[in-house]
Amino acid sequence: MMACLPSVSSRRTPPLFVDIWEGVRSRPGRFGLSLFAMSIGMAVLTTLIALLVGLESRSQQLSSQLGTNVIAILPKAQADRKFLLTTHAQLLRENYPGSKVSGVRHTTATTSGTDRSLSVVAVEESFFAIRQWPIIAGRFFDQSDLQNRKRYAVVTQALLRDWQWGVGDTILLKNTPFLIIGVVGSEDSALGGEYGDSRLITGETAIFVPITVASHWDDSADGSEPIDALYVRPPSHVPASQVLPGLQNLLTQPDLHLQALSWIIPASLIRNVKQMQGTVGLTVGAIAVLCLVLGGTTLTSLLVANVRERIAEIGLRRAMGATERDIALLFIAEGCAATVTAGVLGSLSIHLIIVQELALLSRFPFELGIHTLLLPIAFSVVLGALFSCWPAMSAARICPAEALRAE
Repeated sequence: MMACLPSVSSRRTPPLFVDIWEGVRSRPGRFGLSLFAMSIGMAVLTTLIALLVGLESRSQQLSSQLGTNVIAILPKAQADRKFLLTTHAQLLRENYPGSKVSGVRHTTATTSGTDRSLSVVAVEESFFAIRQWPIIAGRFFDQSDLQNRKRYAVVTQALLRDWQWGVGDTILLKNTPFLIIGVVGSEDSALGGEYGDSRLITGETAIFVPITVASHWDDSADGSEPIDALYVRPPSHVPASQVLPGLQNLLTQPDLHLQALSWIIPASLIRNVKQMQGTVGLTVGAIAVLCLVLGGTTLTSLLVANVRERIAEIGLRRAMGATERDIALLFIAEGCAATVTAGVLGSLSIHLIIVQELALLSRFPFELGIHTLLLPIAFSVVLGALFSCWPAMSAARICPAEALRAE
């Protein structure tokens, strides 16, 4: 005798948990293998999405932290501090009158009453406009400050918070007093992680002073007024990539002896991130596809076996009024329920454990959010419908007469 079945309406399928339980109970090993493989695939897919989104955010951070439409010029040898001079900055100003140009010198200094060294960055008045940092309080340097060699200082917001300084306070750098006239919000952590050159990174705890003061105040300086880097920002309507060839031709003239220079624009920094995105997409994506295909084919074989074992049940449902569409939706819903379960398990495991550990152990930027939760689940629904389509169509073609033969 055929086992008693739950009643079936011709217009609706049975409860999903009943059908899923039937599949799990009849083939627990195959169902578990399918769920395991799909969960791994969804976990890898979640990691891939988190990494690709993190890399995209990194590229945007690099562009904004260097400065929109900015060109940074550095000597290739970091130790060669007399390679670039302030006269080179003046040369660029004369040849590119519509552009903002600033030389930069990096040094360290101790404050009175402490042995802690602070990063001191000597800049020109145009530096803040080039980097486009917001002013939190006070003001930036102006041309008058540089011409009159004012001992003024602009500090970062983080340094202000750590040292409890404020606009109008006087600080001592190497026993030389400097008046704080402004506070800026600087951010270049992404530049530090991607480029790793201290001349390009000012840090979140830097003190900025006029470069004309630094050339006399810093004992390591001499009359040649060396600088560590040059920053150029063309007018907003002129792309940096368009100005770059002319700058290279100008500064690589034989009489300047500036052959070994590094030229950095936002596009060059982003190019490395884009290449990493492509590499990650191919490698991690291939692993995710392999796991998902393995889990999907296992799910298909599970549903095919369920169809064969439930021929009598399917025929009886048809005899009681279920349509082909009802039977097909029954198995598609069962397959989708299995893949959605795997998607939830895989995605949650990444959110709770794996990505947090990977973010600590690697330099890759993982970014979690609603996208890393909803996209894998949505993808699992598509996979469930795709891999259960053939078994569902086979089940829908079973006619009531087959129930009598199976019985």
